[in-house]
Formats: sequence, C-alpha cells, structure tokens
Amino acid sequence: MSVNQSKTMVLSWLLLSVTGVVACWAGLFHGQFETIYGLPSVVSAAMLMWIRQQPDFYTQPFYRLSWQISMILLWLLLIPGCYHLATQL
Repeated sequence: MSVNQSKTMVLSWLLLSVTGVVACWAGLFHGQFETIYGLPSVVSAAMLMWIRQQPDFYTQPFYRLSWQISMILLWLLLIPGCYHLATQL
C-alpha cells in the first residue's frame, strides 16, 4: 500500500485523531459514550505507523513529534474507555 508521506497528510491524520479523542471525551461528559467515537484515533495511529518504521523519517523532528502526538492521543482514549468499562461492572 502506498502512503502519502507529506507533512500535510500527516497533519490531516493528526486532526482526525484529535477529533476522535474530543468525541470520546464529549460523549463521556454528556453520558452518551460510545466506543465507536474512538475509531478515528485508532485509524489515524495505524495510518501513521509508517513514521516509526522508517528511520529516515523518524529522525526528522516533525515526523517524530507527529508520531509521539499520535501515540499520546491514542493513550488519551484509554481514560474514557476504562472509566466507561469500570462503570459497567
């Protein structure tokens, strides 16, 4: 699969990831949490996986920071997910 490795495409995936995290947190705060809200963040992290796998890109500050932000956003999904799971038990 060919991946567009431009900075614009990376920023687009990060924006999609932010949207997923905001949707999850908003759903949690309004009592209408759905796990599907986190799907954009998961897809974005998967689509940015190539950054970590290619050392020539990962050594560049922009791409390394993008990868780290993507992983932070993915971890931020765990908080509402775990809270929702805990309330279901």
